[in-house]
Amino acid sequence: MAKTPISFSLDSSAFRKAAAEAPKVYFRHLRDGMRRAGAQFEKEYVARRLSGAGSSSLARRSGNLRRIFAGRAVAGRDLDTLHLTIGFGPPAVPTATGGALKYVSIHETGGTIVPKKAKHLWIPAEPNQTPAGLARMSPTNFMANPNRVFMKWGRGYVAALRMFRGSKSKLGPALGKQVSTKVMFYLAQRVTIPARLHFGDDIAAYWPRAQEYLAVATMRASAEVSGGGA
Repeated sequence: MAKTPISFSLDSSAFRKAAAEAPKVYFRHLRDGMRRAGAQFEKEYVARRLSGAGSSSLARRSGNLRRIFAGRAVAGRDLDTLHLTIGFGPPAVPTATGGALKYVSIHETGGTIVPKKAKHLWIPAEPNQTPAGLARMSPTNFMANPNRVFMKWGRGYVAALRMFRGSKSKLGPALGKQVSTKVMFYLAQRVTIPARLHFGDDIAAYWPRAQEYLAVATMRASAEVSGGGA
């Protein structure tokens, strides 16, 4: 028969070692969980909003908005500073500057664009668009063309080029007969942009799933600390 009472003691050295390593283990697993959560959101958001495919996505032209969006920017040296940044431009994309950044807000919330200095906004017409929807001819080059003409179009105006027959030169009028005009730009005093990025709505809907990634990471860290796995 065993003697009573029976005493148990802790392996204090192993306990102290595990306690000392725990923050590092949790940091490593949670950092990985954040990266996984961010990468999955980035994949789904790009497919839904920035791919150019489907009715809920922006038509992809230059691809600038896609290039300044990221969802896996994880930073921090310890548990107190560990964080995930998802979004457009810095710090999610540290190298993103100017350009498309100024358009993110209006595509997210919607709004009206008006010219700051000119009288009109110059919107490329289909004959003046590349397959990606970008302007082939700039307003500056249009104004330098001697065949330019401005015409009334509904309630507004268009900028067009006079087309000539029998002319071997783009200088036009004196060398050929005008047969048509090609609309190059629609001139607008304002353009209303609807909210189309829906980033805030999508990240809010995704948040419960992001928490699942962190919960799994926490369980893996706990198992490693307790000696149940790595």
